[in-house]
Amino acid sequence: MIFRLGQYFSRLSQRYLPEPFIFALFLTFAAVTFAICGQWQLGKSWRGVSDLLIFWQKTGLWQYLEFGMQMVLVLLTGHAVATAPPVLRFLKRLASWPQSPVSAIIMTAALSIAAGLIHWGLALIVGAYFAKEVGQRFRESGKLLHYPLCGAAAYLGLMVWHGGMSGSAPLVMNTPGHFLSEQVALIPVSETLFSPLNMLLTFGFFVGLPLAIAALHPRREEDIVIAPLLPVKGIQASVEGLSWVERLESSPLWFILFVSLGMASFYVAGWERFHLSLNSLNLIFLLLGFALHKNPKAY
Repeated sequence: MIFRLGQYFSRLSQRYLPEPFIFALFLTFAAVTFAICGQWQLGKSWRGVSDLLIFWQKTGLWQYLEFGMQMVLVLLTGHAVATAPPVLRFLKRLASWPQSPVSAIIMTAALSIAAGLIHWGLALIVGAYFAKEVGQRFRESGKLLHYPLCGAAAYLGLMVWHGGMSGSAPLVMNTPGHFLSEQVALIPVSETLFSPLNMLLTFGFFVGLPLAIAALHPRREEDIVIAPLLPVKGIQASVEGLSWVERLESSPLWFILFVSLGMASFYVAGWERFHLSLNSLNLIFLLLGFALHKNPKAY
């Protein structure tokens, strides 16, 4: 019954749910339309409407560039950490643990949720890579695993990320001088991310979501879609015979210096002056990615 219900909602979303970009365009147009209607309701003429459109063009589109760049860095630094060789080796070893379809789905979901609570950019890549590795291992061993469901489990971390360490709204509210500081006082993460309610809900998601999605695995063999056969990666080029520029790019010295500089900045600032914010989170994961990769070329 749960499997048939999942199939129904899958067909429904594929048929009627557009891409997120369409929602962004629609909401932008809707906001402008409501603002124009508000101008007319206040008795303002076309001059007020033209001022509104000019404000949207010159300010409205660009005032959140800082926040947008922070989100880009969350994704970039999370990707860098997730694709670091030590992390990939750990995920490969972990992918050999599941021995049944249910355990594979539960482990994929739990790993994605755990990563999402730490960093949503990390969860995006870790979950997808782990699902791919599990799917390939089941294919090679001849065991049946519904690969689309395993892929869906890999993105469950996005259901809990905003209650985790990279939740954008709680981190912005915990940043001194944030853009709403004149209207809203500083809200520490002890009252948001680490509040009893959020921790209780997070624990419920961590336990309940893997069990719920595992129950969606089809029982009939004809309903199972196995992982596709992936091409074998080519052999990496030898580091011998590199030019001096390539050797410069492959030197670990740059990352050693930068990581040392970042760690020194945290040490000088001290724990008392540390605030968990989007900027501090991005710096931590930037340094972590540099430390896990050998050199700028690998990064």
